[in-house]
Amino acid sequence: MNIVNILKSLNVLYIEDDKVVLDSISTILRYMVAQVFTAENGKDALDIFRKEKIDIILTDIDMPKLNGIEFAKRVRQINEIVPIIIITSYKSEEYLFQSMDLKLEDYIIKPINYDKLVESLSKCAYKIEKDVKVEIFLTKDIIYNKKGGFLINQITKEKSKLTEKEMKFMNLLAEDTTQSVTYESINSVLGFNNFDNNENSMRSLISKLRKKIGKNIIKNISGLGYKLEI
Repeated sequence: MNIVNILKSLNVLYIEDDKVVLDSISTILRYMVAQVFTAENGKDALDIFRKEKIDIILTDIDMPKLNGIEFAKRVRQINEIVPIIIITSYKSEEYLFQSMDLKLEDYIIKPINYDKLVESLSKCAYKIEKDVKVEIFLTKDIIYNKKGGFLINQITKEKSKLTEKEMKFMNLLAEDTTQSVTYESINSVLGFNNFDNNENSMRSLISKLRKKIGKNIIKNISGLGYKLEI
């Protein structure tokens, strides 16, 4: 999938307290991405971020109620991986120092240049496309890391390591969340060779996974197999 198509599948949260600039840039963004959410201050933006599926954040620094740096800090307490782009008229080391630990994706200096905006969004889209191969959101708060085989709770920051069979099963389902994985494929990969015990073993494994995830997103497709509904 190319970067343009990736961007068209993503939701952007754009925060800017200048209404004229907000309207102008959000109009441009709507031609580039799936959906644009806007806010004129960090407090309202934080409410939107908590309620909606946001893939990329663009935020001004100098805003009322909650400035861009403080907003980004709050976001990082909730989500450690969402790409954040800071838009600022400041070039001072003070702001750069404050944002060092926020894992920001990029900076855009005002006035916003179209080419720089495209470049920054493309960088985020590339990162998302790359990260999706390793981590997927199972729920709003639970991430599954396919490489490490563990669940990450974004609220508590706790990691839960899966067993080898649980990891193999989750990786099968995560390869393509739009498709179901057949019973035969699952049995083959997990090594459930005793036909009489296959069903009980699979049910036990899935039951334990559902408890670890905290939500029933592993769905049985009658006569076919299982799939993730996320």
